[in-house]
Amino acid sequence: MRPALISLDVDPGLIEDETKFKTRQGGYSSINNMRPHRGGLEVIGGWEFLTTEQLTGKCRGGHVWRDNDGEVNFAFGTHSNLYVFTRGKLYDITPAGFVAGNSDGFGGGGYGVGTYGSGTYGSSSAGVYYPLTWTLDNFGEWLIANPRGGKIYVWKNDTASAAVAVTNAPETVQTVLCTASRQIVAYGCEEEVSGDENPRCVRWCDIEDIEDWTTSTTNNAGEFILRNAGRLVRAKEMGQIVGVWTDEGMFWQEFVGNPGATWDFRRAGSNCGLVGPNAVDTLGTQAFWCGPDFVFYTVGFGGEPLALPAPIDQTFQNAQVHAQQEKIYCSSIAQFNEVWWFYPHEDDGTECSRYYAFSAREGKWFSGIMDRTCMVDSAPYEYPVAVDDDGYIYIHERGITAAGDGISWHAETGDIYFQESARVVQIRGMRPDLHDQQGAVTFTLKTKQYPQGDETTHTPQTIVASQDKSDFRVSGAIVRLRWESDLVGATCRLGQPVFDVTQRGKR
Repeated sequence: MRPALISLDVDPGLIEDETKFKTRQGGYSSINNMRPHRGGLEVIGGWEFLTTEQLTGKCRGGHVWRDNDGEVNFAFGTHSNLYVFTRGKLYDITPAGFVAGNSDGFGGGGYGVGTYGSGTYGSSSAGVYYPLTWTLDNFGEWLIANPRGGKIYVWKNDTASAAVAVTNAPETVQTVLCTASRQIVAYGCEEEVSGDENPRCVRWCDIEDIEDWTTSTTNNAGEFILRNAGRLVRAKEMGQIVGVWTDEGMFWQEFVGNPGATWDFRRAGSNCGLVGPNAVDTLGTQAFWCGPDFVFYTVGFGGEPLALPAPIDQTFQNAQVHAQQEKIYCSSIAQFNEVWWFYPHEDDGTECSRYYAFSAREGKWFSGIMDRTCMVDSAPYEYPVAVDDDGYIYIHERGITAAGDGISWHAETGDIYFQESARVVQIRGMRPDLHDQQGAVTFTLKTKQYPQGDETTHTPQTIVASQDKSDFRVSGAIVRLRWESDLVGATCRLGQPVFDVTQRGKR
């Protein structure tokens, strides 16, 4: 073989549920904090502090809205407190008498929830087995807040006052939603007449009156009991329709508007439930979520739920910390048309420490190591905002550092034959193709002769911005390439590197 220039054009998506040899150039076998974008792979945006003040407790709910003065407000619910951040300051608005919930989950809730064998088959445990999560929404400029299994609270934009319980509302509610019809809807609450708690009971207040929950032929307050085997977990507006998730399936909730029949419910799908209250989010009129089976699902406006093809499913399932799955937190990043799921990884402890993300625009997956227990997308704010395990709040997708430190990122290809004849080649150098590079970037080559043979990791090489070529000598039949950096300000977009290759004749 004469000397040749061979370029690598690797598909910019993550494939973890295949061997590295089968992956080849069809995707990357490992990605950390890099996203598929515009047909390539690039380092995610940086983050910085929204405030140096910390939240107390583990944050399990977030919301952003604009008040009547045009100010952007953030709300955060932790397992012990309720906060708002407004006009540059953090305020504790925890309701009087509020009792902190579980910071962690534990076995219970029936067979298959929590640790193996916890709970009785097919029935729920008497105790509260889940970590305390919050549903936060706004009714006009008022904040509506519901700690799972607790009351519905309202905060009327007075930083001198705490949130207070909504008068006449159900006392025990699993999740809430403020609808475009100007109603609060309570899901998984006590029935109006009997007062018995029912995990499938849906109740709503009258239009424009959050204190009128009494069903009448002259108002639009009402109640509906879902025909379902599960328990209500979350509801989300999707345009002019509401998606309602149980732990078993999904329903569509549509506004009718007639007194006595304000809302209509119809089943959308079964065996496609929601693993936890925060494991779902929307992009426009499409929803994405994670099920109790740790499969990812999606549904379009009024349609039928479908499993989302994910070449990371098995790896994601194997990494779970069981009994902590209801901490999984999903957030869209509309700027890039992405959906992220933060989750606890078995190697890191019990809090959300990593994420998998799907680019709906590119149809590709990626991943990263990042401890975030809550994230809310931009709009009306300019950037997404997230909270870490220690209660610090960050603005995301701004700058190219991790709050002043380097963003740790990498992308590693699958195993690639430069010669499909399986002959050993000598690589004598590389001509990099890095776009928008800032700072030094390192690449490492790993070689072997057979797919299951011994691997040699060669000395890492450093590429600085505008460098034309890197000279080295390595040999092998199969090559794997890894790009990485953790230096402050180091970022780039991967292109098609070109290698100077000669054949050595050995198979």
